[in-house]
Amino acid sequence: MKNRAARQLLVICALVFVAFLVLQYIQNALPSSDEETAQPSATAAAYPEPGPDEDLPDCALEDLPATTLVVIEDIKAGGPYDYPGDDGGTFGNYEGELPEEDRGYYRAYTVETPGLDHRGARRIVTGGLDADDPEEWFFTQDHYESFCEFEPAS
Repeated sequence: MKNRAARQLLVICALVFVAFLVLQYIQNALPSSDEETAQPSATAAAYPEPGPDEDLPDCALEDLPATTLVVIEDIKAGGPYDYPGDDGGTFGNYEGELPEEDRGYYRAYTVETPGLDHRGARRIVTGGLDADDPEEWFFTQDHYESFCEFEPAS
């Protein structure tokens, strides 16, 4: 009887431990809304909504996350990128938030969010026919739902 009770207790403990591990995995896999939206004050609020025929709002380079500067330098240097399988790839603009251009005009790059163990939602999207010398620079903090346009430092 003692042996059976000990086995049942061991099975229950193992199940509780596995459930704990599964919950930890789920918690780490899902972005925390605080981490995803943490931005400097100028970008914390939603970008102003432009009208249907208006340009995108401007954002100052100094108001963007500090990790943006590293990505800008990588883009200007032609790489290497932190996520080579994703960064520098064609951005399709399927959301239609950027001006309509031919496929291949836009490219997307990951801007890391400190504290996350995944790519997060921040991106730089560049526009132009020469990927190493973009004509247009855009930033999104919410994975392409909204953008602001900026000028990189020379």
